Amino acid sequence: MAGIIVTILATIIVVLGAGVGLAKFAKPWHRRDQQAFERFIERVLAGKANDLEWSGFLSVAVHHSEFLEQVRLQILAIEAKHWKGAGRNPYLLTKAGRAELEAILETLKAHAEREF
Repeated sequence: MAGIIVTILATIIVVLGAGVGLAKFAKPWHRRDQQAFERFIERVLAGKANDLEWSGFLSVAVHHSEFLEQVRLQILAIEAKHWKGAGRNPYLLTKAGRAELEAILETLKAHAEREF
């Protein structure tokens, strides 16, 4: 009986230790940095992004950077005004929407230059 209790306690300690270790030290895979935003916008402007990539990239809030979260919200505002979706034309946004997105890309690149 004592062996079973020791085994159960050891299992609980190992599982809790692994959980705490993962929670504290694991880097989330979905964390997007400024370069990821720049690459995404460049793909959209080049007509290489699809609906799935668009919604997947913009559907998750950016909690680690207020600046990037504001950029994400600006892009969603452009989507609300200028969305075309995928079709025969490779571009997801209207020409005016792409121009607004290009301005955001320039802002991102200027922001990077000030940081370094």
